[in-house]
Amino acid sequence: MDNVTIEINNLTKIYKLYNKPIDRLKETLHPMRKKYYKNFYALNDLSFNINKGDTIGILGKNGSGKSTLLKLITGVLTPTSGSINSNGKISALLELGAGFNPEMTGIENIYMNGTLMGYAKEEMDESLDNIIEFADIGEYINQQVKMYSSGMFIRLAFALSISVDPDILIVDEALAVGDMSFQLKCIDKIKDFKRQGKTIIFVSHDIYSVRNICERAIWINDGKIITLGNCEEVIDSYEKYMKKSDFVKAMDAKIDATESKVTGNNKKANNALVIEDLKFFSNVGEAANEFKTGDNVKIELEYEIFKDGLNNIAANLAIYDSLGSYVSSLNTKSDNYKIKNTLGKHKLILNFTELILLPGIYYIDVTFKEDGATENLDYEVKYRTFTIISKYKAEGLFLLDHKWFIEKGIGEWLWI
Repeated sequence: MDNVTIEINNLTKIYKLYNKPIDRLKETLHPMRKKYYKNFYALNDLSFNINKGDTIGILGKNGSGKSTLLKLITGVLTPTSGSINSNGKISALLELGAGFNPEMTGIENIYMNGTLMGYAKEEMDESLDNIIEFADIGEYINQQVKMYSSGMFIRLAFALSISVDPDILIVDEALAVGDMSFQLKCIDKIKDFKRQGKTIIFVSHDIYSVRNICERAIWINDGKIITLGNCEEVIDSYEKYMKKSDFVKAMDAKIDATESKVTGNNKKANNALVIEDLKFFSNVGEAANEFKTGDNVKIELEYEIFKDGLNNIAANLAIYDSLGSYVSSLNTKSDNYKIKNTLGKHKLILNFTELILLPGIYYIDVTFKEDGATENLDYEVKYRTFTIISKYKAEGLFLLDHKWFIEKGIGEWLWI
């Protein structure tokens, strides 16, 4: 038990849900104490331990109970039943600007939050320079927090959380707000905490960040633990579930509805060219939309022309990651490839001999345009999605072909 940092036993959190605000008053005044609410189990009988030095990721869709669990661990909420025992100083980054007084300056909020976390003024004096340096918000540190952008909020909040040298660090989705350079800075700091043997609880919808940082993971769904264990195994189970879940099906239905709308008769009647379909195929010719890093991938793009005499049509496929970051753009004009411009249906094929994207969900925008024209013939945003999977742990977008070697001596090389 000495190695256990957080012990959770039969933890349950129930909220009362009322259909209308006035039902609370009715319930209070009702002579027979009639109930006007129904119980919502945000968490339902959770039991597990987190050991000292664990880096554990918590996975689950929105509303699964992840944030509620963290708030119970940090003492922001009290459980309906069950118990939580923690051993060590906890520093948590739960919500953007939580605990900050907007009328106070950054400096004043540092001291106020430090006091709330149980640190003496002398201890905060010693940490102040490190906090200011890590936050790196310049003169805004002396301005009222209500003037801060969301990025400044997160910079100051994270700097405060990690600079007080906690035993347990909890991060809940906060890093998604910061810019890329600050995210990398935070991840480096989290990894440094990991090397020091501190306990880290990391919540993110970005499963690839979880995979990169964590060794263990918990998957929570509807307030219950579905599985707990090795990070890779939990992520694999979670990914398979999400791909089959009602949420994904609903998103697919939404995309299909959009496609049906934009490719309907009205569009065909008014457009000279219409994008009809886009399909993905594996290297064995099977239709698919999930591939491994380095796979051969074929894309078939179908379009139909309704107007004769279109001049030098160019097709463009732009790839974006799940955060909307621009990955790559491929254009037939740039590649000096002429496509058909006659009336009727046509198919354009694009082959990736080795798609080196790192794991993630990617979107494709499709554009057709005449040479020299200011308007597109047709344009589809997030027209199709595909998924890349891999066991390889890395940050970024691409897995570059590489080899490591050890220099043994002059003229001798040992390849790995």
